[in-house]
Amino acid sequence: MDKKIIFWSPLISHVGTINAVLKSALSLSNRSGYKIYVIDVIGEFRSINKNDFKNIIFLNILKYNQTVKNIKYADKFSEKSEIIQIDLEKFPNNISENFHYVFLFNVMEHIKNFDNCLKNAFNLIKEDGKLIGSTPFLFRVHSSPHDYLRFTDQFLIEKFKEVGFSKYKVYVLIGGIFISFYSNIFTIVNKVPFSFIINIPLFFICLLLDKILSLFSKNLKNNYPIGYYFIAEK
Repeated sequence: MDKKIIFWSPLISHVGTINAVLKSALSLSNRSGYKIYVIDVIGEFRSINKNDFKNIIFLNILKYNQTVKNIKYADKFSEKSEIIQIDLEKFPNNISENFHYVFLFNVMEHIKNFDNCLKNAFNLIKEDGKLIGSTPFLFRVHSSPHDYLRFTDQFLIEKFKEVGFSKYKVYVLIGGIFISFYSNIFTIVNKVPFSFIINIPLFFICLLLDKILSLFSKNLKNNYPIGYYFIAEK
């Protein structure tokens, strides 16, 4: 039986989220034996070495529908016929199709009616299906078109339980005082010509400083998370 997958992902340019997407896809491929297709919506994966993920097929959103039929992309504002139009603020929606996997990366913070968002995701998943996604925490306001919320891991777990998921895990993508500083300043420094000269050394300096701080604060990563990665099973 073909596995059906649906993606929501307006922008997943954060390095931690990109790694989470690829690791999820690779894990699904290894466990299920199915080929996994990752939809590169606006060039988020252009800096990724595709040779490191040989079992994953990367597709451009404009071409994916011609190549594979068991993956669908959902977007509130798109007028393209091949994309499912859904407003996650409203529940219920008029989508009758169900999916084995629903991917929801960096979307929930943009949804004012967050409970409706989770209800929609839950209803779209088949029995034993999974919701996989991420959401930022210590990250700048990034309107798309609005930015409403930030969630802790404790809150997410309670909400997954409340909606009806039977199993759920929430992981810190990456965390630390200095790496949080780097994550936020990166969006500014990245606009400077030859920014890689600054970004790469700064990244490793911040990692080192957090490593040193972690010797004195064992919960540094958990107390200063850039974001969370989650898996919830119906």
